[in-house]
Amino acid sequence: VISIDLLTAGLDLETLKKLKEILAQHPGKTPVYISFRDPGGRRTVLHSGEGFKVETGLPLFEELEQLLGANVIKIKS
Repeated sequence: VISIDLLTAGLDLETLKKLKEILAQHPGKTPVYISFRDPGGRRTVLHSGEGFKVETGLPLFEELEQLLGANVIKIKS
């Protein structure tokens, strides 16, 4: 499982569109969970569903880090 933790403050639609594109470019078998955290600390977790399971690897992680920054992605076994 890949978990992506995003702060809602400063998050824009363009970033979410790019995130969707990146996930779509790396199809695979690993589920993705996206956690949205608001300034008050409340968290909403979205399971990306069957259509956005990904192939883990350096290319995916580099693209996600470039888009979202460091320490946003966690891998759970």
